[in-house]
Amino acid sequence: MRLKMQVRRHPKDSVLQRKVKSLVSEGKEWRKKLANGLATSDEFMQWLGLYK
Repeated sequence: MRLKMQVRRHPKDSVLQRKVKSLVSEGKEWRKKLANGLATSDEFMQWLGLYK
């Protein structure tokens, strides 16, 4: 959510836009892994911490 707001404030910043796109696409993959039992919620939270 924080990154999306930064993109709205700075729409020409391509680095921020790439971060949001990768967060969204990788997030979808993680949700599939969690649903199928291939990953734990702790692993997901650790991955999510990389975007701080």
